[in-house]
Amino acid sequence: MKSFPLLLALTLMGLSRIQAQILYGTYSQGNSTYLTAIDVSNCTACVVFEWSSNANKDVSILPDGRVVLLNSNAQNILVYTLPDPIPITIPLSPPNFPNGSILFNGLMYIHTINGLYAFDPLVNQISFIGTWPAGMIGSYEFYELGGLVYAIGMGATPSSIWQVDLLNPANSVFVENTSSYSHLIGSAISVNGVIYLGANPWLLSYDPTTNTFEEECNLPSMGIFGALAGLTFLPTGLPAPPCICSTEAGDMQAGAFDLCGNASVQATHSGNEVLDGNDLLRFILFSDLNDTLGSIIFTASTPVFNFAPPLLYGQTYYIAAIAGNNLNGSVDLNDPCLDVSNAVSVVWRPLPAVVLSLPNPNVCVGQCVELQATLTGEAPFTLSSNLISGGNVVGTFTHTFAGNTGQFTVCVPPGVNPGALVVQPTVLTDANCTCI
Repeated sequence: MKSFPLLLALTLMGLSRIQAQILYGTYSQGNSTYLTAIDVSNCTACVVFEWSSNANKDVSILPDGRVVLLNSNAQNILVYTLPDPIPITIPLSPPNFPNGSILFNGLMYIHTINGLYAFDPLVNQISFIGTWPAGMIGSYEFYELGGLVYAIGMGATPSSIWQVDLLNPANSVFVENTSSYSHLIGSAISVNGVIYLGANPWLLSYDPTTNTFEEECNLPSMGIFGALAGLTFLPTGLPAPPCICSTEAGDMQAGAFDLCGNASVQATHSGNEVLDGNDLLRFILFSDLNDTLGSIIFTASTPVFNFAPPLLYGQTYYIAAIAGNNLNGSVDLNDPCLDVSNAVSVVWRPLPAVVLSLPNPNVCVGQCVELQATLTGEAPFTLSSNLISGGNVVGTFTHTFAGNTGQFTVCVPPGVNPGALVVQPTVLTDANCTCI
């Protein structure tokens, strides 16, 4: 498990919709609740905190960096100073079950089924403001638009929208019903006029001028299974919390490859990668352990690589697994949760070669001649050859050489008919490779 800082500046006020937009959402899986950072511009997400309870729902991040969760199965709010997992618990009085919240003008307003509360983070106190009008029944999420606060109904389609009177919630005014939509709303937030809604399985944007929804990001593709129960943003000036990364590239099985010629290298991955819903696993061949990402030469879907330009004989290369967000079929090297496995080394060696020369090509039966051998490769060398006459092998011999040049004697055996004699190398071995 590795932790990386988010690589985006999070000054959210004043952003346009086409710019990078980071939202923070809560969702529950298993017995845990997660706070996740969602980049709406590329639909990627990473967990920044995990709580060992699945009862916590809507979320707000206070200007001082504290995180507030509404405990929807109880009658209080939970105020966390991360990374401390122990919250301050502040009860609602009169007790009620909170389901939506919004930061507005220095206060955190909390929606419950029966009324509106205000939490003052400067003094850690909650005050009850008043009850809702008779027609405002059910659970709602807040959002702000044009300096006004609105409440949008949760868990039903169509959902009603009310303009909220923060001083006297009983005077809140019905605005309209949203267009019917098949996914139930679980959370809401507005940033620079764009209203984002957490549904299932989508992060939606809502346009109040046309009363229509747009599907922005598929939640399962980001590893989020279920609706976003809360949405908020990071107040201006706060540093982005680091991702708690679950992405793991796994392990390459230990080994070092020393290959001859242009043989393919076939490394082995242990198959123990951990990928989220938007991750890919790939394999890289690179040249510098101190600059893995900057020295990638080839990328493949399997740990098998061929010798090809610009690879060089005799140089050490490395193979590793790499995992991260899917970027058009490749691993996004800028993914803050990018993970690279251990590496195995591979060296390709050139095949040895020999050139034979004979100062005087004329020789008689029973005589011997000195041949000159010029060898390419890494000494020492062992050369085996056949002596061929008339297409038949009439002699075999083996010689060793301590360096890249040397001489050896070949004698013509008795009974060989006059004519051409051929010295044919059959096996040449140097310090690394054998050429047959």
